[in-house]
Amino acid sequence: MPRVGMAWRSVHQGGPQGAPVRLAFTVERYWGVHLYRYRAPVKIAGSRFQIEPGMAGFTPPGTRVEYEFRGRCEHVFAHIEWPNSSDQTESLPLLFSVGTEFPLLWERLEDVARWWQSDPLRASVRVWDVLLALGKLARLGPRAAGKQAARPGFRGDGSSDGRVHRRRRNRG
Repeated sequence: MPRVGMAWRSVHQGGPQGAPVRLAFTVERYWGVHLYRYRAPVKIAGSRFQIEPGMAGFTPPGTRVEYEFRGRCEHVFAHIEWPNSSDQTESLPLLFSVGTEFPLLWERLEDVARWWQSDPLRASVRVWDVLLALGKLARLGPRAAGKQAARPGFRGDGSSDGRVHRRRRNRG
């Protein structure tokens, strides 16, 4: 089960008169799972993408992510560590629309943000629930965006397929 290192609901604000505010992050040890309520360009590992309201996204550990905020930009996220327990992988898009499931997933990821310090086990169980739902939604449709492959830790083949590769447990 993933361990939550940090979770938060965050609001960033663009500059005056619509000027962009740029912020760059690199989180070394953790994968990021994000839900977005805003529209903005983002650069992940040097490749440009467009965030749209209602999208989910993954950021691999050690990957530079550059956001360009204009106006009010709200998102909820969790930084998670994965146990290294399997060689099986599952491919997921870096960014994709989650459609009508967005409000429920937002609420669940806010639960993670609320519990990660006071009840870490509960937060880990809830983030696992969110990740399983996102995995299912990602496999359902062609609403994905992305051209940059995720970083190793899951599958480090260096391919440029715009997908995150996370380990699957062997259910045998």
